[in-house]
Amino acid sequence: MSTEPPASPDPAASPPPAGPPPPTGQPIGPPPPPTANVAAAPPQPIDGEPVPWYATNVAVIVSLLFCFPVGLILVWAAARWTTKTKGVVTAAVVVLAIGFAAVGAAEDDDTLVAASDPEATEDAEEPPTTAEAADDAVDVPTTTAAPTTTAAPTTAAPTTTEPPPPTTEPLVAEETYSGSGDSIVTLPGPLDDARLLTAVHEGDSNFAVRALRDTGRDELLVNTIGAYRGTTALNFDGGQVSMLEVNASGPWTLTVADVRSAPELAAEEGARIDGQGDSVVMFVNDTRRPLDIACPGCESNFAVRGWGPRRPSLLVNDIGAYDGTVLADADIVLLEITASTRRGPAPAWSITVP
Repeated sequence: MSTEPPASPDPAASPPPAGPPPPTGQPIGPPPPPTANVAAAPPQPIDGEPVPWYATNVAVIVSLLFCFPVGLILVWAAARWTTKTKGVVTAAVVVLAIGFAAVGAAEDDDTLVAASDPEATEDAEEPPTTAEAADDAVDVPTTTAAPTTTAAPTTAAPTTTEPPPPTTEPLVAEETYSGSGDSIVTLPGPLDDARLLTAVHEGDSNFAVRALRDTGRDELLVNTIGAYRGTTALNFDGGQVSMLEVNASGPWTLTVADVRSAPELAAEEGARIDGQGDSVVMFVNDTRRPLDIACPGCESNFAVRGWGPRRPSLLVNDIGAYDGTVLADADIVLLEITASTRRGPAPAWSITVP
């Protein structure tokens, strides 16, 4: 006898479960959990989980008031607010920032206008006086003076100051000596500067005057015959003159004077001077220039010397009448003229700057 395995139960033939049947069109099984709008609601802290201090409402609001860039970052990164609330707060902060920037720019423009307005500068308060500052110093240890406005510098018109008049030393007093015949004249003191010697002789024979120096180098000033009247250069070549030696046949007179008392010939075109006999002329020449010299009545020696810092320059040395043009050096300051005749009055001469 064969034994057959038991047959498998037919599920279709199994009896239905107890209870009401499920509605038609609905899935069989437990219902799904309710869905929630995750984007609309911010994540809420789990009960018992601590919130960071920078994510609290107080920290976010304080950051928005005193450092709004940080506050905006906290609004979007840490604050547990809705998206709509975050957008409103961000817009309000941006509007306020733009408004504050506009107000600050307007104040800066007003400050620049006030600084460039001259009337506003003139209306500025005057700085306190020294007395007021001293009174304030009694109550306040340190007083800061208000800023002062410095006026633009003014240039005063130049004043013309006339130069003081040149100081001219007075002329040395003249010294006069007289006598008759040969004589020695002792001067009050040795002469160490240039002087003028004017001699007058009334005799009919020889008349000569020499300047005696301590060194023995004597100088012949006058040497003529008969009556004489003329002026010669005394001690022009330097040294010390202590005495004058006179050889005369009659009465004579000697006068020693300051060299600045000599007549002057101007060193300019057209200037002219006329004289007679031996003479000394002041001629301060600043450049080499020609001189027209004439002595039509000369019968004996006629000479013209130019005196300056160097040795004298002999411009003319002739016998008899003379008429010519010579060149004077630039450093000449005095001209000494020697003009004589054999008998009679001294001849006339002239010097002209052409």
